[in-house]
Parts: sequence; structure tokens; C-alpha cells
Amino acid sequence: MKDIREMNYLQKNNKLKAPGSFLSFGGGNRICPGADLAKLETSIFLHYFLLNYKLERINPGAPITYLPTPRPGDNCLAKITKV
Repeated sequence: MKDIREMNYLQKNNKLKAPGSFLSFGGGNRICPGADLAKLETSIFLHYFLLNYKLERINPGAPITYLPTPRPGDNCLAKITKV
């Protein structure tokens, strides 16, 4: 039996799955019945989190990496304080 970590990333023909092919809530006939609830709960959490906490970058002068997408070079470390 293969290692479970290998089985998650390999298709039946032992090729790696294409990047971006993962659907977090599935699709078609096998869509997750709680997908809409999970999205709603995430929205509510973000709403209250952003209203009640202040985010401050620890190193605002960090260099920016532009490829494949723009992002801070220090992984955007932040200090979180309650408002």
C-alpha cells in the first residue's frame, strides 16, 4: 500500500494532478451540502475580525516579489491588536 500522502496527489495513472484542479467544496452531483454555510461563516468571521482588530505590518519596508504574483518578501508578517 502506498503512503497516504502520495495517494492524495497522484491520479490513477501515477501522474501528479494539475495545479489549480482542487475544488474545495467539490462540484456537480457531489457538491458539499454545507458549502454556502461555510462561505457565510467565513464572511461573518472576516467582518467582525476586521472591525475589532487592527493589523499592522511588522516590516513595511520589505522588498516585494513580483512573480508569479506580487507579495512581500517577508511573507507579510503582521502585528494584530484588539481595537
